[in-house]
Amino acid sequence: MPQKKRGKRYKYVGRRYSIRTLLVFLVLVLTAYFFFQSPYFDVSSIAVAGNSNLSSEEAVKLSGINKGTNIFRVDIQSVKEKILLHPFVASVELKRDLPDTIRIQVVEYVPAAVVPVEGGFMVVSKEGYCLRHCNEISNLDLPVVSGLGMKDGVPPGTKVDNERLPVALEIVNCCEKKESIAEIEVRDVNKIIVFTFSQTRILLGNDEKISEKMSLALDIASKVPNAEYIDVRFPKSPVYK
Repeated sequence: MPQKKRGKRYKYVGRRYSIRTLLVFLVLVLTAYFFFQSPYFDVSSIAVAGNSNLSSEEAVKLSGINKGTNIFRVDIQSVKEKILLHPFVASVELKRDLPDTIRIQVVEYVPAAVVPVEGGFMVVSKEGYCLRHCNEISNLDLPVVSGLGMKDGVPPGTKVDNERLPVALEIVNCCEKKESIAEIEVRDVNKIIVFTFSQTRILLGNDEKISEKMSLALDIASKVPNAEYIDVRFPKSPVYK
């Protein structure tokens, strides 16, 4: 009999211990729930960095985050996707800075050139994306890409589908001082011509060794700023006048 009583007692103690553990666990869960749901974690500040063409106000509006929202309820992935809809945004990162701040880090596409289209111009990035449309380019220090044969533009945020545009953008991207180039004519990719703002024509020929030929041409242009033309179709034997 004593053995049976001792066994029942152990079962009772074990059951009581399990109930106590469960109660402690529930208390901890409820405490954590009410703690994280408290106004202490309501968003009171949204900081935007890395933006230039996209205003901070517009970034916050695109994010859809409202002040007073619990910071743990902010869907980071959804917010990223919304901000990426802006044509100038190349990438975006979000961070919860506890207890009440959301930080938005933006990387923007950089305007590289202007493409004439019917009714105006498209500003494009070095990756070939249309960033915006405009009617006036006199205030833009960007080279004009001519000879693409494009009548209609594409919506901002869309990549421009034209086989000759990448050739022109390669020329732009290998120039440190883009403001020195006025126009790039790629009507014929075997007869590429670059015009500088000093009225010098740079004859590149085909689209091979573009970086080498442009580097050579710009070096000559810096030494002979009023040259009528610089012919680097054959880089080993450049000619200028």
